[in-house]
Amino acid sequence: MTMQETILGFQVRTSPESLPLWPTERRKQFLLRENIQLPLGVDRSVWPPIEGGDPLPSLFDDYIGADVPCNSLHVFTSTSIERIEACSKGAIVILTAAPEEARGLKKWGAVQETSLSLPTLREHGFTRLGFDVADDCACWSVLNDTDPGDARPKLVAEFAGLIDDEHGLFAEWESADQYRKAWKATKKWKESLWVYGIWARLRVVGTK
Repeated sequence: MTMQETILGFQVRTSPESLPLWPTERRKQFLLRENIQLPLGVDRSVWPPIEGGDPLPSLFDDYIGADVPCNSLHVFTSTSIERIEACSKGAIVILTAAPEEARGLKKWGAVQETSLSLPTLREHGFTRLGFDVADDCACWSVLNDTDPGDARPKLVAEFAGLIDDEHGLFAEWESADQYRKAWKATKKWKESLWVYGIWARLRVVGTK
């Protein structure tokens, strides 16, 4: 099934090759697949933003002098592929969501629209790394940064085989959606959870 996605916005994260591999203890506590040595995701403790905002003023239409965007989703807006391609520091990341969910997230987060499209960005080397499950401000992931506690065996048995080998993300939206439902049911989660697509122009192998 081909997943339709809507761009939420852009971020600049630390280049994965500059990040340390996760120690065994951290992987055992947080990951469904412990062989992933360098997981990525929307959570900033998993994939940190760049240190310092040097490239931000030249990249984004809504940069106002702060490294954190002025909306609740913490994403920037850009309408120029040329400006995006000029970024030489960090990794440009695109967050997406299913169209109906994206409309709700954008309205809630007061996110500006972009005229760039995923087909255009794909032509310029961007690929989808996978899907994450996180809160409504795309800050706290329940995939790679939340200890599932006594629910771990059940979640590992059901979902570990659906996690990709490179980034520790779900390869399919449907799998991430099922994980979202299972997490909420198992943990009696009261807050909203959303499925986020993560696109970037990189391929990193972090398995053993």
